[in-house]
Amino acid sequence: MQQVQIWTQEWCQARRQRTSQLRQGL
Repeated sequence: MQQVQIWTQEWCQARRQRTSQLRQGL
């Protein structure tokens, strides 16, 4: 269960970085 939480956190972080990068690109 803990592993899933860590994976979700990493996924959320990566998604946030991608979103911010897309905003900067636009």
